[in-house]
Amino acid sequence: MRQNLMGRLARMLALAILAACFTVRSRAAFEAAKIDGVKCIDAVALGESFGLRASWIEPDKRLVLQNATTRVEFEVNQRDAIFDSRHVFLGNAPVYHQRSVWISWIDTEKLLAPLLRLGRDRPLPVHTIVIDPGHGIPDNGAENKHLGLKERVLTLDTAFRLKKILEAQGYKVVMTRTTDYGISPDKKLDLRRRAELTAEVKADLFISIHFNSAGQYVPGEN
Repeated sequence: MRQNLMGRLARMLALAILAACFTVRSRAAFEAAKIDGVKCIDAVALGESFGLRASWIEPDKRLVLQNATTRVEFEVNQRDAIFDSRHVFLGNAPVYHQRSVWISWIDTEKLLAPLLRLGRDRPLPVHTIVIDPGHGIPDNGAENKHLGLKERVLTLDTAFRLKKILEAQGYKVVMTRTTDYGISPDKKLDLRRRAELTAEVKADLFISIHFNSAGQYVPGEN
C-alpha cells in the first residue's frame, strides 16, 4: 500500500512540475473573503476565469466546475477534491458561504490555478531539473514515531521515483543528495550548497520535496 501511495505521489509531483513550466497569467480580480480566519475565493469565480461552468451535484454540498475538457469537483468540508478523475488533496477544506463553495486563496494560487493553466499557456523551456530531497542525516525532518517513519527517508524515496518519471520524458535530472545523508552536517551550509549546486548545473527548475506533519486525517472532517 505504501509503495502505491509513494508512486501516486511521484506522479502527482510530475504533473505539478508540468504545471510549473507554464507562464503565469495576471491574477484575476477574485473577490476574497476571510472565513474562519482563512482568505478564500468563490469557486464559481475561479471557474468562470477559466471558462468552466458551475453547477451543484448536491445543493449546498457538492459543486462541479466543468467544460468540454476539464472537470473539477469540490465537496464542502472535504479536503479531497477530484480533478479530471484524479484525487487532489487541498490544504483547507472548501466551505459553504454566501450560497456558494469557497476555496482557500493558497489552494487556488498554488494548486488549482496552475493545473487549470495546463494546455492553455505556452510552456517555458525546461531541460535540466534539480530534485532536492529535503533533510538528510543528521536532520531527520518530521517523524512519525508510531509508524517509524522519517521525513528524510520518504523524501529520498519520492525523489528517486520522480527522477525515473521525468527522465523517461526526456528531462535531465540532478539530485542534491542520493543517500540518507545531507550535503553538510551544518544546516546553513547544507541549504547553501543545495542552491549552489542548482546554479552550477544551470537548472531550469528546482523541486524541493518535503512532507509536513499533520494530525490524523478523517474523511468527512476538516
